[in-house]
Amino acid sequence: MALMVVASGNPLASSAGRILSSSLAASSSGAPLPTGFSGPYPSVITGLAGWWDAGALSGVLDLNGNVVGSFNSTVGALADKTGQGAALVPFHYFVNVTQNPTLVVPRINGFLGAVGSPDATIAQYGPSLDPDWGLSLAALDLGNAAAWTVYLVWTRPNWRQGTYQVNNDPTPLIHDMASGITVVQAGGPTGVGLVLFANTPHSVTITPTLARRHSHALIMRNTPGSGVDVWLDGVPVVTAAANPLPASSGGQVLLFHDSTAQGSAQCWFHEAAHWARALDAADIATLIACQGRWVLGSRRGVNLLVTGQSNAEWFVQSGAPLALARGVAWYLGAASWAATSLQSG
Repeated sequence: MALMVVASGNPLASSAGRILSSSLAASSSGAPLPTGFSGPYPSVITGLAGWWDAGALSGVLDLNGNVVGSFNSTVGALADKTGQGAALVPFHYFVNVTQNPTLVVPRINGFLGAVGSPDATIAQYGPSLDPDWGLSLAALDLGNAAAWTVYLVWTRPNWRQGTYQVNNDPTPLIHDMASGITVVQAGGPTGVGLVLFANTPHSVTITPTLARRHSHALIMRNTPGSGVDVWLDGVPVVTAAANPLPASSGGQVLLFHDSTAQGSAQCWFHEAAHWARALDAADIATLIACQGRWVLGSRRGVNLLVTGQSNAEWFVQSGAPLALARGVAWYLGAASWAATSLQSG
């Protein structure tokens, strides 16, 4: 935790030393500047069967199927950058209600963007993401007799919030609709960190702890007859885990949702890819190098404390503290923001 103060000539300073003396820069057009990452990208690995990228606008489509013109635009789908036409589309459990729009938002991970469904109303901490939002892929075979490799990068800004009764429950990251099995599950405030094949006899812990706010990259590889190997942020963490899915399970797969009421993981989507083969060691090393464009690990949140009387109270009532906290979070590259107020004197 860092306590920040603003003083003349010493902006946003911490008692442990300066955090940042200038904001993240932007080009004259307002577009994020390059991060310096020059590759590789998943497309260099042979046999790429699907690739979706929300880090830049080129892979994000509007409701008419055209590339969006700017960040903070409404998203209709994420284009399959392999050209095979398997789009990732927004998913909601409730279909006969007005749905919160899906947006492509900048600077969720450094200068890179993400797709999600932020709610205008903040539950406890911003951003409050829609508890009934996920992404759907029409067909993906994760069966135990199929050779496959899956890659996913995401950011979780907060615990679940704003739900009726599942705020403390684990959250689904990858869910196979045909079998009803949550392939990867992230623990909530009281759960285990990251679990493979949760709630099955073959459940395996990927990592026992998971920061409340984080950005991570996950690689899963299924080799028929051997099982599933997992890498988290480039580190091998699971070897030859039994795959409880049927031999062939080529139906709909959800990201960040398990097809239950308010079943969203409330995460930001950054990037995903899959191959219909088990990548060899050299290919895995290349895919790990692809993660170099993302900042991975635990993330920070900003909480602005306001205390005082009179003008301070008007300041709070106007909603300005939350807006200021959001600006500070933007400035520092924090994953979330909040404001706490207390009358004093």
